[in-house]
Amino acid sequence: MKRNVWIASYPKSGNTWMRMALASLFSGGEAIDINGKETSFGRIVSDRYAFDKSLDIDSAGLTEDEVAELQPLVYKKFSNLFGRTYWKVHDAWGALPSGEILFPQDITELTIYIIRDPRDVVLSYANYFSCDVDEAIRHMANPGHVLARRSAKLARQIPQRLSSWSGHVASWTETSDLPTLVVRYEDMFHGLGGILKTICQRLDLDYDDTAIAGAIEHSRFEALKSQEMANGFKEKMSKSISFFSQGKTGTWRERLTPEQVLRIERDHGAMMAKFGYAGT
Repeated sequence: MKRNVWIASYPKSGNTWMRMALASLFSGGEAIDINGKETSFGRIVSDRYAFDKSLDIDSAGLTEDEVAELQPLVYKKFSNLFGRTYWKVHDAWGALPSGEILFPQDITELTIYIIRDPRDVVLSYANYFSCDVDEAIRHMANPGHVLARRSAKLARQIPQRLSSWSGHVASWTETSDLPTLVVRYEDMFHGLGGILKTICQRLDLDYDDTAIAGAIEHSRFEALKSQEMANGFKEKMSKSISFFSQGKTGTWRERLTPEQVLRIERDHGAMMAKFGYAGT
């Protein structure tokens, strides 16, 4: 049953970058088409079509809580249908009102949890969701924050309970009982090859340096953004200017006001310090 690998993160923390790098790596380091079949690798677990298809229901007729309570059943069905499967996850880890765990231990092989400096996350979040930075800061501090709420019944995804940024990180790195590899976005930026090797080792997969080098090359931010500019990207929200924004680290220093920085550090200071994001 332990066939699921969750690639989990708070939104706009490097999840898609990781999936593209792994997709290339598992294809021998070959180039990837961001809109091709490779992007089915790491399909988002909150996909409404997959949810409805697996249970033969129309989730638009369910309440948000009813959908949530059915999610563990859907994930267990996935484990029975497929071999080792990689899933993109934005939900926080935790228990549902019934006591059922959203991502059960008995179907989980590994969680790859990606964390990014929240001062950079907020800028990417604001770009993706087409909101201003102050609104993004408020969302990231909200323990009740949910993506794709029931009001959007025709949304492609079912609701995802994020919690706050700090709550999300704590759920996967402190509360979760799952085997977890924590990966910092900043470490991916400076040493993606070593991280890919570590993932292969944790999953008992063979790798070679040529495939690692190819995965690094073909998942470069510039390469992904160039494809989006030429052909669009199916994961981009319609109201967003682009999916791939800047892909850098530390841009908050030039783009956030001192007041905005203070608010983020006030909201998330303890968790930031734990993962090396304290100070400038």
